[in-house]
Amino acid sequence: MDNIKLVALNIADSIDVKVLKTSFQGKLIKSTSTELFYKTSENKYVSMFNYGVVAFSNHSQQEIDVVITDIEKFIKNKQDEISETIQIEFKDGPGITYENEILSVPMKLNRDQLFRIVMFDLSQSVALDFYSSVAEKLLQEVKGYAAELEQKGKISLNKKAMMKFIGKSLSTKNKIVDNLYIFDSPDITWESDKIDKVHKLLARTFDLSSRFKEIEYYFNIIDDNLEMFKGNYEHAHSATLEIVVIILILIEILNSAYERLSEFF
Repeated sequence: MDNIKLVALNIADSIDVKVLKTSFQGKLIKSTSTELFYKTSENKYVSMFNYGVVAFSNHSQQEIDVVITDIEKFIKNKQDEISETIQIEFKDGPGITYENEILSVPMKLNRDQLFRIVMFDLSQSVALDFYSSVAEKLLQEVKGYAAELEQKGKISLNKKAMMKFIGKSLSTKNKIVDNLYIFDSPDITWESDKIDKVHKLLARTFDLSSRFKEIEYYFNIIDDNLEMFKGNYEHAHSATLEIVVIILILIEILNSAYERLSEFF
């Protein structure tokens, strides 16, 4: 009975899979605009995703370190590694089960397909961990500004800083929407009912849908607060402009009055 360990690591904001494809050594089994899936030897696979996650099966830590070092020139904004692991156990029976971080599958299941879908789902889970951490940090910043507004009646955030913060929030949200596909079954699941069953089992086990919705909820709160901050800033800016206009009108009136009075003296 084989028992194989898989690990997925978030190593960067993004990986240039298009360029990496031309230089990575290994048997390329599947290539898309977002994913590279290689077989390096028996039961050893490497998956690389454009959203900054790399997954390995049956690799030692030394082998993992070598691969990560080799692809560092193709990554953008290196990150502290968030990781998740899973064990695949091959057995003679027909059932597919998951218990205590061990996925039990039939011995005769197509291994190329199996490892690809498991590494895909494991990588999605790691990416959700990363984006959840980013969303929580943004939310904490927003809560800080809200508390400041409550205490002081204003926030120490100028227009440029506010726009940069809004841009950061929008950029992160766009990355999540662009790079996570938890509501779409990967094309590989169309090829095999058993692979589709593995995917659905792991999606439930990793709670991908609920975690994605939780991140969406964070960003909805962030968006609501930013709209309020922006409206408050625009109101304050508008009030300042009104005061400036009133002062200019008063100056003009005083100048006119002075000129008329000057005619009598």
